[in-house]
Amino acid sequence: MLLNIDICTDEDGLTDDDEINIYGTNPNDPDTDGDGINDGDEVEFWGYDWDMDFDNDGIINILDPDSDNDGFSDGAEKAEGFDPGDPNSNPAFPLEIGEVSVDHNWKRVEFNDTFIDPVVVANPLSYNGGDPAVLRIRNVESTGFDIRVQEWNYLDGTHTTENVSYIVMELGSYILEDGTKVEAGRFDADATGSFGWVDFSQTFNQVPVVTSTVSSFNEEDAVCSRLKNIDTTGFDFCMHWKHTLTHCLIFGVHYILTAIMAFLKEKRYRNLPFPYGTLLCSLLYYLIFRIIFSSKMHLKKPWFLS
Repeated sequence: MLLNIDICTDEDGLTDDDEINIYGTNPNDPDTDGDGINDGDEVEFWGYDWDMDFDNDGIINILDPDSDNDGFSDGAEKAEGFDPGDPNSNPAFPLEIGEVSVDHNWKRVEFNDTFIDPVVVANPLSYNGGDPAVLRIRNVESTGFDIRVQEWNYLDGTHTTENVSYIVMELGSYILEDGTKVEAGRFDADATGSFGWVDFSQTFNQVPVVTSTVSSFNEEDAVCSRLKNIDTTGFDFCMHWKHTLTHCLIFGVHYILTAIMAFLKEKRYRNLPFPYGTLLCSLLYYLIFRIIFSSKMHLKKPWFLS
């Protein structure tokens, strides 16, 4: 039996035979790498460079959703007139902030923006309920994440509704036009009794502001993240339980550096006052400490991350 080599099952402009035997794309999927450009248009766009590997990640351009490894999908860059093959040509990096009301039940938060590999940080909780609690995050995906409040294990586990701000950023290291460095990263950790060092992907010109969140839920015990010794190259990290544990499963941790500065560079937030800084204080158990913003807030209610 003779096969029709001109068949194009997924209607992407490439024949099934060419997809299988030349390009290595999926003849049943018009956009094999899921970057927002169908396979036929990618062949036309890349020309002779379709089988090159511009970012040296082992994936050729036509099969790589982010061919220059700048944190933006090829489709997003092409749609906005940027070059998917040039890491210095890209739109403002994906960044989203918001506030959500949560209690002890898991709640799904859907992103408004489009992300490929999002980093999510959320903190701190409001003080609507008197029992001590931490924030837990799990199932971070390109479209959203799960979040809930978790009380320490000696309590009953039922908690009233709290408000929490969160920030979402595409995984990666960025340098803005004025030289400001921004980074969103993640790492796995199982350190509970001692701190371990975490390196930044880039060296900063000054000590950055860092915020982090445990972003997985591999054990039922309540846990939160602790940071110290932050400098221009990294920080010390450990996870904290109410009761000392000597061993735990590995948890994923997300962190974001100087992301608040990045908001000031974004056109959509440029006119908003966005004070940020560090605070050094000694806190007693249940002591409420008031922080005065360094500039007047024109929003009815600001987002607060720490």
